[in-house]
Amino acid sequence: MKKLKGWKLFLFSMAGLGPNLMMTLVTGYLNDALLAPEDISPAKTFTGTIIVSAGLCSVLFFVAKIIDAFIDVPLAYINDRMHTKFGRRRLGILIGWIPMTISFILLWMPTIFSSAGPVATTIIEAILLIIFYCSYTLCLVSYYGSFATIVEDAKAGMRLSHFKAFFDTVQYCFAYALFPSLLLSLLGGKDTGAVSSALLKLAPLMLTMLIAVALIKEDDSEEKAGREIPITESIRLSFKNKNFVSWLIVLLVMHMGLMLFLTGIGTTIPDSLMGIKGWQVTVMNSAAFAPVPLMLLLFNHIKKKKGERFALQTAVLAFALAMFTFAAAWKNLWGSQMICFLIGITASTIGSYAVGVFFSSTYYYPSQIAAREIREKNLDHSAMYFAVQGLITQLASAIAVNLIYMNLVATPVKVFGKEGGQFFLVPVLAGIMMILAFVCSFRMPHDGIAEKDD
Repeated sequence: MKKLKGWKLFLFSMAGLGPNLMMTLVTGYLNDALLAPEDISPAKTFTGTIIVSAGLCSVLFFVAKIIDAFIDVPLAYINDRMHTKFGRRRLGILIGWIPMTISFILLWMPTIFSSAGPVATTIIEAILLIIFYCSYTLCLVSYYGSFATIVEDAKAGMRLSHFKAFFDTVQYCFAYALFPSLLLSLLGGKDTGAVSSALLKLAPLMLTMLIAVALIKEDDSEEKAGREIPITESIRLSFKNKNFVSWLIVLLVMHMGLMLFLTGIGTTIPDSLMGIKGWQVTVMNSAAFAPVPLMLLLFNHIKKKKGERFALQTAVLAFALAMFTFAAAWKNLWGSQMICFLIGITASTIGSYAVGVFFSSTYYYPSQIAAREIREKNLDHSAMYFAVQGLITQLASAIAVNLIYMNLVATPVKVFGKEGGQFFLVPVLAGIMMILAFVCSFRMPHDGIAEKDD
């Protein structure tokens, strides 16, 4: 594969921005738009009231997540073994891109079939969500599968990971800082159902994925390295790598906490937990994402001084502290919106150190482990490493979002004798998950997880 450098590598890292943003918006806003929980702005819902069967929605959306988790592996295997004149990575991206875009658009138009009733609406939305998840997976796993061979060395791989983390930060800032308080009203208005109009206007951002199609130049000799590996062997090789497995264990728990936070930061945390609105949400969420580029520099400095594992552990603990600080911003504890806002800014700033680290690590570890295998064994099944990692993150997301979050926010709970305790428990559980991830991280080698196979 033709190696990319400089601005082309930067541009290549931007390719996933559109689809990643659309997935974030689905994760952050679709559930609440359908369920219309208390204290949420009507503009963030489709009709102002619940239009699905809550219990059935929780079950079917969980099933959709599970399907998404397990479909990663066969789709990655198919992509690793593709052999056409268009190449395997580019073809995989194109095959996934079309249904991904169409299903995304239909997901945000439930009112066209909501007259059939809440049960039918729930089933249709679940089917569309499965199509979206599966096509998104094929598209993105094909893109990530090129990470191991599109760079010259591990240093360039780290640069690509940081570039990708930067764009991840941009899309999260867009989704959680700008969208709820500014872009939602600009693109959709302030009336009930504005979220649908806004999301449909953002759908053309899916076109960024075609940047990768234009930049990837594949070599047939490199493709042969992956086509001869049976699926069982490809999976076995992935789980045989002890360093990769130790990373997956940390990732499983860490991602559950991260998804509880990311699902709640768009609506539940600012609206229901803290009671803040408008510019306060924008400022608070910007504080979580805007400092990320500088925080990545700090992370790299700590990694050079103290080692890779120690640096990752500092990020995990920082995020745990941020989650407990968010819990302390509960409006029922203070009765003052400004105090809640100031505590929220503090929590966001603390958490910003971890956000970029989490993003960049999920690209760096699998791509560099795959690159080492290509270099030493001439075996290229790069997409499978990302697929196995995706399996873990989707399982974590399904548990955190569809089992814990959706049921928790829908169940009235008292904490310290005060109503609304279910919203207080969202960041608390996220913080507990991070503490568990910190404990699990001691399984990882002190340094060089991507280069050493202990």
